[in-house]
Amino acid sequence: MLLWALKFIWEPWVERCRLPPGCLERRSHNLILHGQVMLAVIMMMVGAIG
Repeated sequence: MLLWALKFIWEPWVERCRLPPGCLERRSHNLILHGQVMLAVIMMMVGAIG
């Protein structure tokens, strides 16, 4: 829930990456892929610590 409450902080940067000015095509695929890889790495790090 806290993530949604603080969305106004990180959302503009994500939207700038996803919808660059002057470009009609969206880059959502790369953004989602990098986000999933980052989450997998974080989960592996948490698993290794625990």
